[in-house]
Amino acid sequence: MTAKKYLIIDDSRMARMILRKGMETLQPDWIILDAASGDLALDLLADEVVDYISVDYNMPGICGLEFLAKKPSCFPNARCAMLSANVQPEALARAQEHDANFIKKPITALTIEQLNNYFNE
Repeated sequence: MTAKKYLIIDDSRMARMILRKGMETLQPDWIILDAASGDLALDLLADEVVDYISVDYNMPGICGLEFLAKKPSCFPNARCAMLSANVQPEALARAQEHDANFIKKPITALTIEQLNNYFNE
């Protein structure tokens, strides 16, 4: 069986580290990749096929919503989640328009559990 691949996209190094550590604990067999921006993630996806993606909403360059808009052509089969402290109805609706689950920051053990549960539905 091929190992699942999970891509973390967040401009915060600390957020990427916390998500990586939490998901490595819950899914030790997964391959976990990360990118500090949507642009870097798109470059990575040119060479990698991933199963799961979590993307921050607010990032320099390509924001999370702009990144998710590229799903049909760049990563059509990946299950995506947007993480953000911006829980306004518009942000939630826009994430859902792009077939992404919305998970509220800050990143905690509960956030990581929600992300893991969503990826494994």
